[in-house]
Amino acid sequence: MAFQKFAILDFRLTAQDTYVVKVRPIESDHVFSFLPGQFCRLKNPNYEKTEEPHMFSITSSPHTKDYLEFCLKVYGNWTRALIDGKVGDTLLLSGPYGRTILDDSIKYLVLLIGGVGIAPAISLLRYVKEEAKPIIIDLLYGNRNQETSAYKDEIDQLYKSIKGKVVHVLSHLSETDQWDGYKGFISEEIIKKEVNLSADPTFYMCGPLIFIQKMEVALKNLGIPEERIKKEIVT
Repeated sequence: MAFQKFAILDFRLTAQDTYVVKVRPIESDHVFSFLPGQFCRLKNPNYEKTEEPHMFSITSSPHTKDYLEFCLKVYGNWTRALIDGKVGDTLLLSGPYGRTILDDSIKYLVLLIGGVGIAPAISLLRYVKEEAKPIIIDLLYGNRNQETSAYKDEIDQLYKSIKGKVVHVLSHLSETDQWDGYKGFISEEIIKKEVNLSADPTFYMCGPLIFIQKMEVALKNLGIPEERIKKEIVT
């Protein structure tokens, strides 16, 4: 797909070292159509390697037509250069790519999310709320601590309208952190306790490779068939 010019509208810190970036098309008054879970390739003409593409899931809802939103964690030089830019800077985008998370056959979906893997999930949750879809969605969301939990407040608000539950699991808490929820990592035991496995849910997992590998083992041990498992690795 050809790259299109977009201008940066806004930067916002959503969690520790994690930013929300909004961009608008320069040569059109609306963004291209996409589905929850799809991603784009981005190039930054202001970076030294102008042709170096990076892939990011779209976090905005498909119903939002005037801008696209992305969530990115500052890992290296490319992401740092983007965040160090300014409103109005030009980015080059192509897409959308990938498959959607949701299809009409799914009545019960379980999201197993690690860190910035929340990006495709937040697009889905926004869309489901706007469409008032009757699907049940349980979100098991793992982070280091509350400060690294991107979109936490918005997620809690979305679940006032969405059927299902949010389960936060925090792995790196200090002695002074006030937290009454799960500590450690999303595990087979937590999934078994929080998910209605007898209802044959479809699972969607998104996060770093090591997170995906651990979730695959947990789901295999729980007897979840491969056809009810979708995954996306954050690189």
